[in-house]
Amino acid sequence: MLIRFNILVLIVLLSACASIDKTDFELDRQNADRFFATGSYQQAFELYQKSAMQGDKFSQYRLAQMHENGFGTETSLSKAFAWASVASEFGTYFLVNYWHQLDNIIHPVDRQRINALAYAYFRKYNSTALSPDLQKTQPNNTNLVEYANTLYTDKNYESAFAMYHELASIGEKFSQHRLARMFESGQGVEPSLFKAYAWAVLSTELNSPLLSAYLKELDTKLDNKMILQAQSYLQSIAGASGIVALTRERIRRLRSARFHGSCKGRPRAICEEFIAAVCAGSKECSTNYPGGVLRARAGTSIDETYVHQTTVMESIIEDYHKTAEQVILGEFKVLEDESDDTAEKPQSKPQDNDAN
Repeated sequence: MLIRFNILVLIVLLSACASIDKTDFELDRQNADRFFATGSYQQAFELYQKSAMQGDKFSQYRLAQMHENGFGTETSLSKAFAWASVASEFGTYFLVNYWHQLDNIIHPVDRQRINALAYAYFRKYNSTALSPDLQKTQPNNTNLVEYANTLYTDKNYESAFAMYHELASIGEKFSQHRLARMFESGQGVEPSLFKAYAWAVLSTELNSPLLSAYLKELDTKLDNKMILQAQSYLQSIAGASGIVALTRERIRRLRSARFHGSCKGRPRAICEEFIAAVCAGSKECSTNYPGGVLRARAGTSIDETYVHQTTVMESIIEDYHKTAEQVILGEFKVLEDESDDTAEKPQSKPQDNDAN
């Protein structure tokens, strides 16, 4: 089945950006902070959990702390580690440091069980999995990533592999990780360590310590020939499904909607094609057409939202080249920007029974 959705990268990049506009659930987190400061831990836990399940990184971190220390909930190293694994998906220094603190106190006997729960939480609550595009209901009343996981746990490996591959191609990070494991074990596909390694590298380009830990495991299994094969294969999949390639494709789509098609010669504020392109997969826009009135920044025009999005994406591409382009296999050979000449001129201890 062909998944025809908008590229997920905008959700990921805007979630990772420190200057992201306030979200609908930030009020819950602010109230949770007040409850936490006054020692009302049970009330704080309930509100942090609500925000964490919608993708708020600080709330995910706070839940990890509360499970570690038993504040407002049961003491559980496994759940603390699971929430810390999601909170640290963008490689933020203090969150990664906290993840390592928890990782270092896990007893070897408990490692497999705790890791399984961490991957389950990451699958459900990482930023790409929470994209509105992937929340479309499937026959078993789950989102797309969970539906793929159902196929996997039912050992329908060929169908699971096909679905994970389509999700991975549009940037979903857990699916890229799962492809790596399926290539390693030969589940639903011909086994290939070098392809497993390449997908594992791509899954870690946002610097998740949980996913990076699996990459380190694979690193010991490849010989020099496989490394060269993996490097070549990585270049091909990064050129189509890596953060930079997907971001540039998103920018091209935005520019195309702005300068071509039905918007040509029409006010962009009432051009449905342009509004749809700007708002696709974005939590910034309401569904009030025409005009694209914003939830997060009330009164901001659709043109200003376009500038905001493209500015954020272009700056993150620049930052990516400066800080994240060097990976284990060498530099990503990402696609060059092929945008046309119409680019705009510069403008202003519990039961871990969900660990499948």
